[in-house]
Amino acid sequence: MTVTEEEELAKAKAGAREWVGPGVAAYMLGISKDALKKRRQRNEGLIPEHRQAKSNRQGAQYRWSSVVRCAGAERIQSDVLAQRLDDVVAALKKRGLEGLEQDLPWAYNHVDRLVGFASLHPQLPARALTVLEALDAPWVSSEARQPFHDWAMGMLQAAAERAVQAAG
Repeated sequence: MTVTEEEELAKAKAGAREWVGPGVAAYMLGISKDALKKRRQRNEGLIPEHRQAKSNRQGAQYRWSSVVRCAGAERIQSDVLAQRLDDVVAALKKRGLEGLEQDLPWAYNHVDRLVGFASLHPQLPARALTVLEALDAPWVSSEARQPFHDWAMGMLQAAAERAVQAAG
């Protein structure tokens, strides 16, 4: 980063800048300015909220709060994803779908949809799924799907037991 970009970053972190240049945005995402530009042009990957360049010298400007959210999502490692999956399974087992909204608001929205990391940036090419849609969707492996399958089967079994108790 240049000295100017370092100053810009310091001001943004201090809350004195709402918009930052491509150098700061790319630095925060851990990619090159060119890679960020290509993402924006191709509309692929995590792209912070931006406004188009006014000239060739200035470049696009990126909203700082969006850069921070995207940078957090960009740095998520597989071990963190595994921990998040464990968090979701634990919340589902503990209090069901209603518990997700309270315990893991990033994973669940107000219309009973699992959203996961898609909520970190509104321009992600992803859509929220119902639990049934998520279970029916292609999974990377049956091992990744199994905790959700077990939870769903447990919920169905518990509902069946409550129905038997209510009838009898």
